[in-house]
Amino acid sequence: MKSGRFDPKRDHHLRHPSHRERIEQAASALKRQLELRSHQIAERAAKSEAERAASAARPVRSATAYRSALATIPFSRLGEPARLSISDTYQRLVAMVVRCIEEKAREPVLCWPAFDVSPAAIAAFMTLADNAATEAIKYDALDGRTPPLGLRTLIFPYASSAHRPLRKIYVDKESLGRLHTQHQVRAMRQGEDPALADYHKALARSKTLTGKALDGNTYDEFLHPCLDETLPSGPCAGNDGRKQLLWRVKSKTDLLKISRTGAADDPANARFFLFGVRSSDNVPVALKTLSKRLDLVLLDLTQTGRNRLGRDWNERVLAFLAELDRHVGPVAVLALTDDPWTFDKLRFGMLRGPASGKGRAKPLPAEVIFGQTSELVVAEVAQNVTYTQVTKQDAIGFSGDVESLSRRIRSNARVASDLGDGHAAELLHRLGGILRRCASLPGSRSDFSGYVEREAGSIAASDLLASYRTGSVIAEIRSSIGPWSQQNHAELADLCASVERVWGNTAQLTPMAPLLRDVVKRFERTSSRTVILFRNDMLSDFAEYVLCMDEEIGANIEGRIEKKMLRFLDKESLDDLAELKASERNQIKTLICVAPTRSQILALLARPWLPDSLIILADSDTLASAARDGARLLAYPELSSIQRRVSVFVEKASKAVHRDAASESANEGQDDDVEFPASSVVNLAGNVRPNQSTIRFRLAGDQIVIARPGTKLILLDQSRAVPIFLESDAKDVDIGDRVCVIGDAFLEMARPLLNITVRAAEEIRDYHHMVLDRFARLEGASDHDRLVALVAAMNLPAVTVQRASYWVNLREQLDVPLHEVVPHAPRERSTFMAFMAALGISESIAARFWTWAVIAQRTSRLRAAISFHDAYRTILIDTYAAQSSNPERASDIRRLKAAAQDYVAAVQEKTEQRGDRDRT
Repeated sequence: MKSGRFDPKRDHHLRHPSHRERIEQAASALKRQLELRSHQIAERAAKSEAERAASAARPVRSATAYRSALATIPFSRLGEPARLSISDTYQRLVAMVVRCIEEKAREPVLCWPAFDVSPAAIAAFMTLADNAATEAIKYDALDGRTPPLGLRTLIFPYASSAHRPLRKIYVDKESLGRLHTQHQVRAMRQGEDPALADYHKALARSKTLTGKALDGNTYDEFLHPCLDETLPSGPCAGNDGRKQLLWRVKSKTDLLKISRTGAADDPANARFFLFGVRSSDNVPVALKTLSKRLDLVLLDLTQTGRNRLGRDWNERVLAFLAELDRHVGPVAVLALTDDPWTFDKLRFGMLRGPASGKGRAKPLPAEVIFGQTSELVVAEVAQNVTYTQVTKQDAIGFSGDVESLSRRIRSNARVASDLGDGHAAELLHRLGGILRRCASLPGSRSDFSGYVEREAGSIAASDLLASYRTGSVIAEIRSSIGPWSQQNHAELADLCASVERVWGNTAQLTPMAPLLRDVVKRFERTSSRTVILFRNDMLSDFAEYVLCMDEEIGANIEGRIEKKMLRFLDKESLDDLAELKASERNQIKTLICVAPTRSQILALLARPWLPDSLIILADSDTLASAARDGARLLAYPELSSIQRRVSVFVEKASKAVHRDAASESANEGQDDDVEFPASSVVNLAGNVRPNQSTIRFRLAGDQIVIARPGTKLILLDQSRAVPIFLESDAKDVDIGDRVCVIGDAFLEMARPLLNITVRAAEEIRDYHHMVLDRFARLEGASDHDRLVALVAAMNLPAVTVQRASYWVNLREQLDVPLHEVVPHAPRERSTFMAFMAALGISESIAARFWTWAVIAQRTSRLRAAISFHDAYRTILIDTYAAQSSNPERASDIRRLKAAAQDYVAAVQEKTEQRGDRDRT
């Protein structure tokens, strides 16, 4: 019997189809399948044609039109009459954004070396351009404009400080108001987008600003809207930190009375909006709320942005891009960075998505912006920069135990990361950072500890020196119970012992200290001037102190410092030198750069002015990393003007480092820079005596302010029509009050705006007159006899007649311009006070001259914190009197007051201290 497949549904009474019938059925099924396939192909072709037609019909952003439109918009700064225009660097960025949006492309941009790019400014300029580049049309004989395309932008990682540069730039109210009035003519028509109508209505009213506030007074800051007010901004979800259109002027002027729907400020419907996703936000949730309505993403991968994301920033960026694809879809991405290694990683890997194919991947299209300034707007087109010739370069490094131990720590940190033990990896990185930080000090760690405590006071010193101690980190590593600690217990114990040994050695002598001493000694008796550049003014002051205390060369070094033949500077002071007349600048023949980061080395090579000779002193890790980045930069034609400098440095640095390059090449981008953290404590109390009362304020942002009960603090009063600064005794300041913190960040901001050394120069002139007058009264028939009497009265073994002669040789200083006057005075306070006493000058007058004639003219914030606080306090509290007294600096003073509002923090805790016992 023939067996077949059993089919329970088969009806055995029905006839089976014949072979011919089955062939016909198969042919019929194939025909139907082919017809269906043909129909699907026709539908797909029609859809593609419709999409092509729609794409061809849609409005297209034109980079040329955007650039032309932006060039016609006038900008200004507070108190400056000059008309300003958008800078060329931001014009280039706008063109890049337009290209990315049109192609929905991802593109990295290297902004280097001194171009601190602002993602928020890019969004604001694009918004202005989108509105201004629209076509002019007529509506019932009225001038109108076609609708803008709109721009919904997202910044990642975001912080509220991203808006800070925009608040200092003002958009001309006439141009802005006229532009949006023309748009309003169209927007009043039926069927217009409600969000656009509301947007144009609000900005059209900006032309009515007069500067008059609700209190009846007129203020310059309310004559025009600032750039930040032209674009609503805020988080993807929630209301925390949201800013509406014209948020600043609307709250203080009669624009508050505008009748609006508010649709332009609603992130769900707004055609123009700047979204921000913070590093701590839930990225999938934030992106999902956008409902796939997004035009542009700006990745902030500058040093600031990478610090916000943390050490694993690259993994977090990749995760963000994956979520972006999932919740938003194809969207333009412009990645901004200031680091050559990050730039290469972006264009070769991170922005490309998953690797495809074999062989070396081609890089994404990318651009390099070689910028020497971060200005958003400028008064005129920048002139061609001339780069001086550096005839001699040298790079000297140190390695030894510090380098080998640092590499070992990094290797273990990578192992911990691979094991998923992020806590141990972070502790190891911190330990390596402390070790390299101590090794790069220009003097021993014990000398540094004593110096900081003497100069800054014990409270601020305790905070600052914590960054140079390994004890707490080692204790935390030893108590760790993560995977790395358990699997590498013997390595952990041996590593900690090695760190304690090497770190202990730095208390007696750091590798940088003898290196710096030997290099400086070479210039002990040269006829030209030498400049030594440090990371910050605290380190420059400490190095000066250490070298002057050296038994062999200290006296000569001190003499050269007093005669300005040897200068210890930070970056801001080097900027001042670059502004000197060429005849004065050319007297400086050598620049010694001490313990810079790899980015600072390359930025230094990109400065237009450098002396004939450049010497860089750093640990070998830094030199190796900088050499690798320098080699990358040589490939960019935009940097041809500095190619010679960079290539020589790469050669010198490579020879100064002896190591197996292959062993570290795979992890070259993970090397940490040596950082010297600034203190988070602002000590306005000075050195406190036992049982003396002080008040400790803890502010938002974990800043600490130490003051005496009667110390005048600066408070921001926001209850007025216009926020003003008031002064209050520290004892009367309470929790919730908003204090302006004049710390390191404030001083770095204020220095380019208003350098208080102008007042110092005036005091120096008075000081010189008094010294000459009192010196002339001393007994003696000649200047030499009077000098002998002066030295005898001072009774200090280190003071000789020759040295004292420099302090009284002041006639020529009376005739030089005020900005060029320098103090001829002792550098140490004890010597200065003895000098003043020998001249018969009272202690109170001498103390005032020490503050202004000596200290304030220097760069040091460590020694002069109280003096700087008092100087800026006077300017902020009585702004109008300060402008009247200094009419030539009036615009600078107004800009300082506006900028100071960004450095205000609320008091969260107030504690009174007396000696070693605290009481609240």
